[in-house]
Amino acid sequence: KLQKGLKGKPLAFMELSHLQKVMAKHPDELWLGYGFEWDQRHAQRAYEILKRDKQTLLNQGHGKQMGSTWIHGVEPKEEDVYQPVGHTEGHTLIVGTTGAGKTRCFDAMITQAILRNEAVIIIDPKGDKELKDNAQRACIAAGSPERFVYFHPGFPEHSVRLNPLRNFNRGTEIASRIAALIPSETGADPFKAFGQMALNNI
Repeated sequence: KLQKGLKGKPLAFMELSHLQKVMAKHPDELWLGYGFEWDQRHAQRAYEILKRDKQTLLNQGHGKQMGSTWIHGVEPKEEDVYQPVGHTEGHTLIVGTTGAGKTRCFDAMITQAILRNEAVIIIDPKGDKELKDNAQRACIAAGSPERFVYFHPGFPEHSVRLNPLRNFNRGTEIASRIAALIPSETGADPFKAFGQMALNNI
């Protein structure tokens, strides 16, 4: 059984309804996925594997999976892995190569945060459509579809509009915000100064 597990395991998929049931049973914990607690026997197994030719373990698993899938195989019996919700109040670092599943991991964490009725702000430079759709689906599942707000200048037909000039204390603040967008090579650029003066007059 251990030898079979070293060849990797198929990807696991979870329905949103099942995740909601998991959350109901563990309201104070964040579900991270399937795994096991690493101890001395797993370190020993990994050490023995790394001493031999790993090619006997590769390319024999479930398709072309990313990463070293044999690491999951050092423990035949995986179980749900949780983290106390209180531990997520600091920073969380998810590492992995391109295509290894970092965004899907965030998917699960974001969905749970939305279902816990927490405020969630997602800044995604890649613009992952599936991440957006899953966040929107989570808002609908939470009974608050209006909570999902999407901003993307490239898709104005689906995006909300933001007015960065709406709130200000002094009129000069508006001129400063607009003038900051004018390219300037030095801090004392006469064209930028003239532009700010003109904006102040307006």
